[in-house]
Amino acid sequence: MSLWREHMPSDKLKVWVGSWNVGDCKPPSNLQVWIPSPRKEPYDLYAIGLQEIGASSNRDAWGLALLNHLNAGGRSRSSTVAVSRGVGTTSGNQYYQVAAQPLWEMGIWVFARAQHVVDITQVACDTEATGISLGKQVTGMQLGNKGACAIGFRWRDTTFAFINCHFAARPERVAQREADYRQITAKLRLTPDRSLDVMHNFEHLFWFGDLNYRVRISVCVRARARVCVAACGCGCVLLWLCVFVCL
Repeated sequence: MSLWREHMPSDKLKVWVGSWNVGDCKPPSNLQVWIPSPRKEPYDLYAIGLQEIGASSNRDAWGLALLNHLNAGGRSRSSTVAVSRGVGTTSGNQYYQVAAQPLWEMGIWVFARAQHVVDITQVACDTEATGISLGKQVTGMQLGNKGACAIGFRWRDTTFAFINCHFAARPERVAQREADYRQITAKLRLTPDRSLDVMHNFEHLFWFGDLNYRVRISVCVRARARVCVAACGCGCVLLWLCVFVCL
């Protein structure tokens, strides 16, 4: 066991995952009510998925707002360059964008703390549209009003994947939502390996988004949800998830 620990050290990576259907809203001036300030509660990786962003200009505004929030008003940098060149490894409190992937009005972003950037390789992105099938008659493809966008990568010797999805709406469309899931898992590709679906190609996979399932909740829970919505200044449903990954 001592020999194993010497040659295979154990590292802890703290991951924050969040999903928000923003309903065409612009980013609020303060995101701290949703995403904890890294100055008070830092995470190593942030994966954030948004749905119903609206125009591409609003998607860009959200991406910049997220990165600025993580860097607390400091100088924000894209990490596609950072990952390829290994820059920023000495600035421990800086965050870089590892990758971003849009699909129509959806978007997913992954940000990493500077000290981890040099260890991130094999970054890949993909999308799978499961929207209006009528589009197939014109374009040969389904429309991207529903579907998934995803980012995968390797951190040292461990693989990660993050999938942001938006399933079919309305309570009675359970079968369609299940079909959306099956199509995404079958066709989404983040590695060259075609022998396995995306669910079996990664050691750690995080699936989140607006799944459009309806849940009966108590009056107390609804009241707390209204407080969160009011604090964000945007009439949207808000969901967040904090995850600790011990490697």
